[in-house]
Amino acid sequence: MEENTNSSNLSSNGDNYNCAYFHESQNEENNIERIDCGLDLSGSAVDSVDTTLSEIASVQSDDNSDSIVSSQAEVQEDVDSISSAESNEESDSSDEEQMHFTNENERAEYVRTAIEEWAREPGKLSKKKLDNLLSKLHPVFPNLPLSYKTLLQTPGINLIPVDSGKLWYKGIAFNLDSMDLQEYLAHFQEIVIDINIDGLPLHKSSPVRFWPILGRLVKTKNEPFIIALFKGRVDPNVKDFLEPFVREVGHLVRNGYINNDNIYKFSIRHYILDAPARAKVKCCVEHGGYYACEKCEVVGEWIDNRMTYVELDATLRTDESFRDQKQPYHHKSCSPLLDIQALLVSQFRLDGLHLIDLGVFKRFLLALRKWNGP
Repeated sequence: MEENTNSSNLSSNGDNYNCAYFHESQNEENNIERIDCGLDLSGSAVDSVDTTLSEIASVQSDDNSDSIVSSQAEVQEDVDSISSAESNEESDSSDEEQMHFTNENERAEYVRTAIEEWAREPGKLSKKKLDNLLSKLHPVFPNLPLSYKTLLQTPGINLIPVDSGKLWYKGIAFNLDSMDLQEYLAHFQEIVIDINIDGLPLHKSSPVRFWPILGRLVKTKNEPFIIALFKGRVDPNVKDFLEPFVREVGHLVRNGYINNDNIYKFSIRHYILDAPARAKVKCCVEHGGYYACEKCEVVGEWIDNRMTYVELDATLRTDESFRDQKQPYHHKSCSPLLDIQALLVSQFRLDGLHLIDLGVFKRFLLALRKWNGP
């Protein structure tokens, strides 16, 4: 094999080597040329080169590290500067929002006002929890009330003493003022209500009785509203019971109901009561009496241990005849409702519950049960 026949051979002379490296040509054929750089690298030279390369790499690494550290320090300074600026802005904002009081009384009054405004906001709030909050804050703010009633200045219930109990009168106008009547008044141009009065026991085993007076706007789906409520162990005296009601109705009938500076006519359409309540309010004979019929002047007859009204074409009772008491035995005294020009015959509706369901119809069913046919 010839010494110089192949350009890729390397000649060896002791520890010295002829160094050749391959370079990728940029020509289209991508040929590989052999380029002799002519360096004679001995072992010590190689070590020197390695040391030099290591030093260069170390210097470059140190430079890069210093550059990175320097960049990080600059970024950290920028972050600290921004945080400091934001902190100063928040501090200035908090200083502006913070309330300053000259004394403890002003601070306590502010707390009281803030709690009151919070309690009046729309939504549900337990009155018991509000009382608990006030009781916990009271040692720190002694001027705070212990009850929500004092805080919100809730008006007390005005109970009117009656000879046999107590009467709470809420009022008709008070209820109407709490309603949205804009559409109703725009359509009807007046206030017309029905009245219900009834007596009911509070408990089966208790003598305490309730007598509510309820009202309801006609031609609406509104729920009935409470006008007055009597509580006592016996039935109330009708004059004392109806006195506040008669006084307010008289005022509304004479002067009208005022809404948004407009005056609207006020009237009562019907009084809806059961038979015992009608007799009490009208101060007339109760059902079952000889002169008890509310629609005519028939005189009853006692037949087979029961009151029977035989005459079918008796004189009809009218509002005028009732007011004039043309049949004296029908009346016990004068009804307070006469003071407000109430029509004690035509305005009082007879209820089907007592007249049919619990009266005639019951007897009719019993008669059919015992009837053996013609």
